[in-house]
Amino acid sequence: MQILFTAKGNNETSRTRLRALTEFLQPENHELRSAYKRMLWTIWYRQPHIVHVHGSPSLIWMKLARLATEKCFFILTVSDTDSLPEDKVLAQFAAVVAVSRTVQYRLLVERNVKAAYIPDGYMPVIAAPVALEHFGVRSGQYCVTTAQTYEEIKWVAQSYASAKTKKKLAVFAEDRGHLKRLKRRYPFLLFVGEWGMRPQLSLMSEAALVIVAHNRLSGNVLLQIMDAGRAIVAVGAPHYEEILGVTGKFVTAGDLEGLGASVRDFVGDARLQRRFGKEARLRARKHFTWENAAGQYMRLYSQPKVRSVPLDSIRPLYHAERLAV
Repeated sequence: MQILFTAKGNNETSRTRLRALTEFLQPENHELRSAYKRMLWTIWYRQPHIVHVHGSPSLIWMKLARLATEKCFFILTVSDTDSLPEDKVLAQFAAVVAVSRTVQYRLLVERNVKAAYIPDGYMPVIAAPVALEHFGVRSGQYCVTTAQTYEEIKWVAQSYASAKTKKKLAVFAEDRGHLKRLKRRYPFLLFVGEWGMRPQLSLMSEAALVIVAHNRLSGNVLLQIMDAGRAIVAVGAPHYEEILGVTGKFVTAGDLEGLGASVRDFVGDARLQRRFGKEARLRARKHFTWENAAGQYMRLYSQPKVRSVPLDSIRPLYHAERLAV
């Protein structure tokens, strides 16, 4: 069975998924194409069994693609960063996949489309970690927050102070302006600067606790923190709750008491840190690997698909056909 992939424009999420799937699917079973114009020619020339579209294609592109082949099945994967396709576009696909429960729900409610749920996997950290000496901390003797704005950092600092712990709280920001005054008020704050993702992950991967103080952290980074076996407290957001499940604690943004209590529970109990960290790692590796996602996609490719049979120009009939893998 020949499978062709195509990702929409500059959508990095779709391209990451495409690269990961081509790595885990059998080489003889797929062929990679990423540009829509070249893909139209490839569909006509190759006549593949499956065209797997990642992103939100236009109706014109889909109609041209459907004209290029009669036997091909089109499958669409929609992620949180994609705009929801229109009804006429969705009607061109034999199957639609949602990478989150939120997208799955929106497709059902707003487009009346029942989509399969296959979550994206995460890319393991390959680069060598940055030594903790660069930050002036020791493994397990500090906590980290993802807070970025002054209001977020202030909220986390006030809650952290109520926990009465001696552990430092690392913040990825420069201590200047209002933040410098905040540091004088809360000496436990450790402003390490605005580092790139590799140093940030190095610091979070050895922390006693990671406090996710906003809803802007990507699922891939959250899963990498889980894979490192870290205890996590996060603000309540649908995509965090979906990924973490019961392996993390959730608080309402701005809730001083709630965050303070959660910090106090974790920093005062190393066994609780290890238990939550271990459960988070197991959950990430069991449910959110690219190997698992690729297996689910292969099962989807081989299931019965419905396609139109143009026996009548006014009202097409439909039949199901099973593809042999």
